[in-house]
Amino acid sequence: MKSRQNTAQRWLFPSVNTFLLLLISSVGGQDISESVFGDTVRDDQCKALPYDLPVSQDVYTVGVLAIRGAPAAYKEFNTTFSDYLTATAGQRFEKPVQFKMEPLNFITLFSGTESSEVDFFYVNPSAYSCIESEFGAHSLVSQISKRVVGGKEHHLTQFGGVIFTRADSPINNIEDIKGKSVAAASISGLGSGQMQFRKLMENNLHYLNDPSQVVFTSNQGKVVNGVLYGDFDVGFVRTDQIERTKDKKTGELVDKSLLKIIDPVDGLEIDGEPFPFESSTQLYAEWNVASLNHVPNKVNLAVQEALLALRDHADVGEILNECYVENNCTSPDSDIYGSPEDCMEACQAKVPFPTSRCDTTPALASLAYAAKKAGKYTGWRSTLTYMELRNMQEETGFIRKNHTTGAMQCIRSKNIYDAVVCPIGHFKKSEDDVINGCALAGTPCDSDTKFQCVCKPCVKAFDVNVFPRHEKTDEACQKFSICGRFRQRQELVFLATDNKEREGMTLSVKMHVGEESRVMMAEKVLPEAIISDNSVSTFVKSQATNYTQMFKVASDRVGVMVMEVFADGEQIPESPFRVVVAPRDCSVIGANRVPDIDGNCVCAPNTVEMGNDCAEPSQTTALALTIVGSILGALVIGFLIVFTVRRVRAIRKLQRDHERKMLITLDEAMRSTINLDYPLHLVRAKTFLNGGRLRRHELMRDEYKLFVLDTMSDVDRFIEEGKLVVFFSHQWTAFDAPDHTGEQFKSMIKALQAIATIKGYHDLEDVWVWVDYSCIPQSNSSTQALAIRSLAPYASSACAFIVVAPPCQHKDLPTTCDMATYQRRMWCRAEQVCYLMRNGPDNMYIATGDEEEPFKKVDEEWFREALLVFHGELTCCRLEHKGMQSCDRQSIVVPILGLYGELYRATEEMLRREISGDTETGFINESVRMFMKEIEANQEEIFPRTFEFVTWRKKKKVIETTLLFGDLVERMRAHVDAGEDAVVSTRVFADDGPASDTIKKADPKKRRSSEFLRSSVVHGNVTEPQNRRRSSDFLRGSDDDTVTSDANEMLKDYKPFEPRLETEYEKPVSFKPFSGTVNSHPSSIPTAPTRTTIEMPMINEDKSMRNLTGYVAATKEPLHAHSSGIIVPVPEDTFPVNPKSI
Repeated sequence: MKSRQNTAQRWLFPSVNTFLLLLISSVGGQDISESVFGDTVRDDQCKALPYDLPVSQDVYTVGVLAIRGAPAAYKEFNTTFSDYLTATAGQRFEKPVQFKMEPLNFITLFSGTESSEVDFFYVNPSAYSCIESEFGAHSLVSQISKRVVGGKEHHLTQFGGVIFTRADSPINNIEDIKGKSVAAASISGLGSGQMQFRKLMENNLHYLNDPSQVVFTSNQGKVVNGVLYGDFDVGFVRTDQIERTKDKKTGELVDKSLLKIIDPVDGLEIDGEPFPFESSTQLYAEWNVASLNHVPNKVNLAVQEALLALRDHADVGEILNECYVENNCTSPDSDIYGSPEDCMEACQAKVPFPTSRCDTTPALASLAYAAKKAGKYTGWRSTLTYMELRNMQEETGFIRKNHTTGAMQCIRSKNIYDAVVCPIGHFKKSEDDVINGCALAGTPCDSDTKFQCVCKPCVKAFDVNVFPRHEKTDEACQKFSICGRFRQRQELVFLATDNKEREGMTLSVKMHVGEESRVMMAEKVLPEAIISDNSVSTFVKSQATNYTQMFKVASDRVGVMVMEVFADGEQIPESPFRVVVAPRDCSVIGANRVPDIDGNCVCAPNTVEMGNDCAEPSQTTALALTIVGSILGALVIGFLIVFTVRRVRAIRKLQRDHERKMLITLDEAMRSTINLDYPLHLVRAKTFLNGGRLRRHELMRDEYKLFVLDTMSDVDRFIEEGKLVVFFSHQWTAFDAPDHTGEQFKSMIKALQAIATIKGYHDLEDVWVWVDYSCIPQSNSSTQALAIRSLAPYASSACAFIVVAPPCQHKDLPTTCDMATYQRRMWCRAEQVCYLMRNGPDNMYIATGDEEEPFKKVDEEWFREALLVFHGELTCCRLEHKGMQSCDRQSIVVPILGLYGELYRATEEMLRREISGDTETGFINESVRMFMKEIEANQEEIFPRTFEFVTWRKKKKVIETTLLFGDLVERMRAHVDAGEDAVVSTRVFADDGPASDTIKKADPKKRRSSEFLRSSVVHGNVTEPQNRRRSSDFLRGSDDDTVTSDANEMLKDYKPFEPRLETEYEKPVSFKPFSGTVNSHPSSIPTAPTRTTIEMPMINEDKSMRNLTGYVAATKEPLHAHSSGIIVPVPEDTFPVNPKSI
């Protein structure tokens, strides 16, 4: 029944037009105006309603202020102002008229009003007040808003403004806002702007000049989130905005306890009912619908009456809609009624028409309900007064008298500069200074957010602004301040601007120097001469007006002069000022000259005049001093030469050392792909399954259940013999345990069976497993470090790579370990990339733990994210490397660089072969080709040149930019391009002089490109069973998608293995280690030997199993390695023991 109701609801209100069509069909296809009013409109009870009078217009336009954009405005109000008004007010005239809705912004609202392009408008009260003051308008109705607080529904006709901050902020009152950053939606907004501006002015603060920064976000939700996350200190929003804002990080409603309201007003009421929200301001009337003066009164009255009646109509429509939904009236096969029309007529029959209003019809009721629901309001009431709002706007300066026209004018603009209104006694800075003010103050506006920012745009004004013309300044001189500086015998030019703009005002200046005084008169200067002067500051240019005068001061006396300025003989309030006179610079005249009290350049004491210079009396002394100075100068020059030479040599040595280190790094990177720092340990698949859980490396070793491959050659030969090596990559679910719940082990078992099915290894005989807890030492940190250094070749050598990430709770952290947390870990990404660089993504799978799809291939997005290894999370970084000398990121640079070098060399070689037509080694796999393109496109992200290393030294947090890859990737490519057969390009460095190149040729055992790109070559030539796919087949991944689906179907019926005792492993035979070579005993081998195999564990010092390589002389058959030891082909009479008994 619930699903049928939902279907009905979706059908009933997909759009207003669809709903109206339904209603029209229910009344027999009548015209919509007839279906809305019908005969009821014309009966005796409603004769007074129609206006059967002609009107001059066919269409009336209702402008709607679209603060959330035009699409949202259409969705919410087109039903009200187009459909509903046309169906009601539009039908009350001799010739019906049409109403249409037009979405407007703050700019087009005023231009449309001025040009009479709109007739009615639905706007916020601030915009209405502006239009009413400038163009004249009549408010018809005020909106009744619907808000739900604590489960209770409220119908509100007023709202207020909220000033808020974080709950832990030291800001507790309005006065604390001074010097803090403030965010609001708009400078012309009401609930998120002008209401709060008035509150600040009532507390003697100016909303623009007293905060350190004011940011306008254009969105109130961004204001709430900005304060919540510390982007702003204080926020301005309308009441109820905090309660309905969603946290940008969690997606849930904002936790209001994290915020606090500053200076809330007590006892706020609407019509005797307590106001349900906290407000920092008084309450103002809600949005309203108003008409312009050119609209006829009869049209105004029709619109007003229609909107006032909407709530009554909608109440009936809500009852009808509930009946339609309850009876499933939209279904053609209704169980109760024969057709939708019959069902709707039955519902309409339950409502007595006419209802409380004589003009209510079923169609009109449904239309009114649709309008109310879309607009999210309760209804409309007779208009409230907006006088208090007008008072507020005049107090804040947003509405003021135009002195030219004498009319009241609202402050509006296309940019933030024009909207700035400075307090009394202040003037606005230049446009450049206002726009760049925050950047100059050190708090630039975030360019990514497209917010508008203002930082102290107003400067205190004086009666007369006095300032030096050519000095860098951004404000006028203040009383008793230093107003300028100059030297003896120089002039200082001052400008003075009369802010009172007095015509013919006489400006005089009185200078006091010691006991002397003199008076000078200022003269008028054209503002164009100042503005065109490139040597003056932007502030000085902004002060140039027709009331600007100029005067010059000069003095020969060193000291401080007092300057008094008089306007029409009366000293201005800012006067007097101080001017500093500095000594004259006589060094340009000659040596040893100083200024006297009158500014004349004379010889310094104890010197005599010699031409333009002044010398000391003793020439001998001067000569001696000259000689000594020359010697000292020569010594200094010699020292500098020696120092420079040594410095250059040191720099060159550092450069050579750097080059040597780079080449050593390249050498180590290339060797890392073919050498193992620690042997590869593997576990037979059956042994792994029977373990019942992940088992510790040392336990597996002591029970001889580990198989060891010492070199990469052994690994490659092992795989070429048809062995399937599966690499399990997972994250530990506890600090001291890899899988404390066992969920990951269950997923590993399912994945192992699935991959064996996919690759045709149904008996698991030749399937081997690598997993960190079992295959890496856990007790000895030294050997563990060696094994970790070999993770790259371990992962790259695997035949299949399986990510194990079922959801499970971390034992020690309040987090859930899943695919997302796995993919964020750097080590997990590193293992994936090491595999990808050699194999591509074809044989990479994810064990998700999901019941429906427990095993699937990685997709392209997963693959791209895995490439960003060095952007993954690390425990050492979370701990900020306390007590550590390096970051784990640095430890994997060499192996990943080496794999990239091999991949680049291999792809380049095979590309050349493809071009030349040599297909002997196959073509580059498409996934590998895509892999290389992804690396080339995102090299800087995949191989970061540097990273931020955070550590602590002397109890202080230190952040250093540390080299990571640097230019190693470019060096590696250049190194590979140097020669196809080159393995390592080394340089021979002398202590001094250029370096010489030497090339070490390729080792014959080195893998070719086809051998490195294992997805493009057949491995080995071992004869395989007919029912098993070769390794080359599964590495190509030709039919993995189909088989993966089959594997998932098989896993639905999977039952976990029951652990069983492996007697051949639990109780190994104790043999002495095999000594010597098998070939050293030819006398013991018969001419026609009978082949017998015996399992012989070879135990090393670390109790792990070693692969004994060698051949029996007579048979020339290779020794085959198994998890329990070595199967050696030997004659039956070699040992007097039955092999079956071992």
